[in-house]
Amino acid sequence: MSSKNEVARSGHRRVSGEISVGVVICAYSSDRRKQLVEAVLSVRDQTQPPDDVIVVIDNNDSLLACAKVALAPVRVVASEGPPGLAGARNTGLRQLGTDIVAFIDDDACADRDWLRVLTSAFRAESVIGVGGWVEPRWESLEPRWLAPELYWVAGCSYRGLPANDQTLRNPIGANMAFRRDALLALGGFTEDIGQRPGTELRDDDTDLGIRLHALFPDGRLLHITGARVQHAVPAERVTWRYLVRRCWGEGRAKAQLASRYGDAFALASERSYVARVLPAGIAGGALDAARRDPAGLARAASIIVALMLTAAGYGFGQLHSRQDRAQART
Repeated sequence: MSSKNEVARSGHRRVSGEISVGVVICAYSSDRRKQLVEAVLSVRDQTQPPDDVIVVIDNNDSLLACAKVALAPVRVVASEGPPGLAGARNTGLRQLGTDIVAFIDDDACADRDWLRVLTSAFRAESVIGVGGWVEPRWESLEPRWLAPELYWVAGCSYRGLPANDQTLRNPIGANMAFRRDALLALGGFTEDIGQRPGTELRDDDTDLGIRLHALFPDGRLLHITGARVQHAVPAERVTWRYLVRRCWGEGRAKAQLASRYGDAFALASERSYVARVLPAGIAGGALDAARRDPAGLARAASIIVALMLTAAGYGFGQLHSRQDRAQART
């Protein structure tokens, strides 16, 4: 990791205005130490600097010790929750005392105007949360076979998301912010679902959005596309094998949410996405192929494969949920 002086030189603290803003960065992998430093530097070098920054290390003692030295004067703490992203986020939420809590991934870098744009939406009292744009930063060649409608597979913003300043069901976890009191009233992130060791079930952000809308029916979650971060996408996440695994896990995760909240809440955004966005993407890929773009058919095929696998994962998950409920009744 870079020296602590390198990080400290980039840091500066603004005098809070009407709304104070803190940033939480959760990290778990020692392999991403360099990216963690870059993420912290990008957050501290904002046109509107945050009032507080906290790095939460999820069950990795060696990374914790290293980060405390390399990232000073930024606060670095160990997660107080169970292994997984939700427990680390909840630790950061409790540690901060700011009005707004923003989250960025440890392998993402924020544009210099990210925090100002992201938090400007909170001037409207009805806004309880916002999500920004997550741009892929490919660590290998850009995968021309992968349809932009499927960039969610790589943890990035994708074609089909609501337009700027439109309502979101849930933001993407690599770039989001909420009113802290709203998250505390909700009880924070649900710690028994979502990103945890040994699972591809990544439904924690969707779960949070569903619960926020239920608890604050008049509150708004907005998509602010001008608040941008670049999210690293390693080569192993742009393969057909990863697409298969990720889509199967996404289907199972949605089945898990449907068993908790019902299809109407768990699949509200997905219905429009499947009915409107994906057919247009398939047609667009075929048209590109007709225009002599050899990757066009591959992009169309990636959508078809992703749709089939996600649906299969959902069916599998629904079957297991019914079996679990039946066993619970016996």
